[in-house]
Amino acid sequence: DQLAARLGCEPGDREILADAALLHDVGYHISYERHHKHSYHLILHADLLGVTPQEQVAIANVARYHRGKPPKKTHENFGRLDRALRRRVSRLSALLRVADGLDRGHVSAVESVAVACDRRRVRIAATAVPEVGPLRLELWGASRKSQLLAELLDAELEFVAPDGSVVGPGDGADDEGE
Repeated sequence: DQLAARLGCEPGDREILADAALLHDVGYHISYERHHKHSYHLILHADLLGVTPQEQVAIANVARYHRGKPPKKTHENFGRLDRALRRRVSRLSALLRVADGLDRGHVSAVESVAVACDRRRVRIAATAVPEVGPLRLELWGASRKSQLLAELLDAELEFVAPDGSVVGPGDGADDEGE
């Protein structure tokens, strides 16, 4: 929500992102290594009540690009989307990548985030749930998956721990996998 205006989010983007966030790891049931691709196919072919066919395509693509290579027009599933939907998938998958990184340990350690922006830098400060600790794994995960979001925002991303320490560019490698 705090980055919506800067990213150019539209009405309905929040719901697409929320649905993709709930479903993005469903592909684990088939294969860990390629779970993002399996998630895409499972979501695309599922009976999702209350979701339009276009929303389902968006959800499937956002889940597909939550890890691995960023969306590219040369990818068949992404290339056949219209320009507006490609932009939507790119910005929402960029957000999901960072959110997924912030839940790297899968223990819901991050209670909230606060975003501060200027022209060249976006600082994302994470607050831990009580009794958790410094969030080192979560901030490393977010930093490692932040390249696409940084490119879309045309800004450097920094992640701030509850103790004030900063994880920024170069502190994590790009996400692996296709």
